[in-house]
Amino acid sequence: MNQKLLVSLVLSTLLLAACTPKIPSTDTMMKKDEPTKIMEKPGSMMQKQSYLAYSPATFEANKDQKRILFFKANWCPTCNTADKDFTDNIIKIPEGTTLYQVDYDKETELKKKYAITYQHTFVQVDEKGNEIFKWNGGGIDKLLVSIK
Repeated sequence: MNQKLLVSLVLSTLLLAACTPKIPSTDTMMKKDEPTKIMEKPGSMMQKQSYLAYSPATFEANKDQKRILFFKANWCPTCNTADKDFTDNIIKIPEGTTLYQVDYDKETELKKKYAITYQHTFVQVDEKGNEIFKWNGGGIDKLLVSIK
């Protein structure tokens, strides 16, 4: 091999190694009894728990928050667009407000309670679960102007 080519190859390798960030091994990243930490994208649902799948337990646990039910059907294109808007803009949901994604097809008792007749309907409720305000359609911008 040509000596100039060999020197160039060695220098390129050294330069690449110097510019590559060092990634610690898993042994130095975690101690034996330390829980695994998941890196979170800023504004992600994991970082800010303000957009959740509805369950009676989480709904009740957040009764000190402003709670809004979003009746969403998986087959509904406008619901899916709103869902993406909420997920992409979760950081805009005000502190102290929790938006719940309610399965329109499965939560028949909730639909009866709040007189929901079609998907893409929102209901803000008080700490006792009583309706404060109801509206249809929209994404994050409509949510922000509708919160009471």
